[in-house]
Amino acid sequence: MKKIAVIGLGQFGQTLAETLTQQGAEVLVIDKNEKLIEDFKDKTALAVVADATEEEALLAQGIKDFDAVVVAIGDDNFLATVLITTLLKKIGVNKVIARGIRSSDSQIEEKILELVGADRIVLPSVETAKRLAQEVLTTDILNYISICEGYSLVKIEAPSIFFNKSIKDLQIRDKYRLNLIGIERDDEINYLLRSSDKIEPGDQLIILGKEEEVERFSKNNEEE
Repeated sequence: MKKIAVIGLGQFGQTLAETLTQQGAEVLVIDKNEKLIEDFKDKTALAVVADATEEEALLAQGIKDFDAVVVAIGDDNFLATVLITTLLKKIGVNKVIARGIRSSDSQIEEKILELVGADRIVLPSVETAKRLAQEVLTTDILNYISICEGYSLVKIEAPSIFFNKSIKDLQIRDKYRLNLIGIERDDEINYLLRSSDKIEPGDQLIILGKEEEVERFSKNNEEE
């Protein structure tokens, strides 16, 4: 079970936390607002009132042991987002995802978040929160794009069981109900695939399919 922490319970943070919980993750939510935490405590594994800009408060929650932490602070407190992101990377959190803000200076602010160590920056919306939940839970997925309701285009690390096997032998469409539309190798993408092409270590597969099939494919290959 993945352990994910969400810091900040605005609409984005709440949607993300609920979606992650519904999909089977162990979710910790942190916010300074006691009422928000009280209202949300029955919707996730753990809800804590704490000031995440304080290193001791983060350490007390064992934050370093989480698979990913999402800093979902609102637009009105960008400084807190920067400080929390900095602290999380200092503590040693493996993956920190920071909520960006919508403003005329957004590119500058995104650059600041990158400089302090954010592994990923996302702009807030309900749909973005739902897509991010899927991405966070599927660790092998490198890029995730929702094409239309229920369908996604993803770039995913080729599993080791695919190595040195041809596309014809793998029968990805028949076995996994997914469409392999490209292979990225050495920063070049081949969209003109032949049935005789083989998967090599380090390849990244570009796949189109239903979201539940993508998730099942990733989870099955993690277990193998």
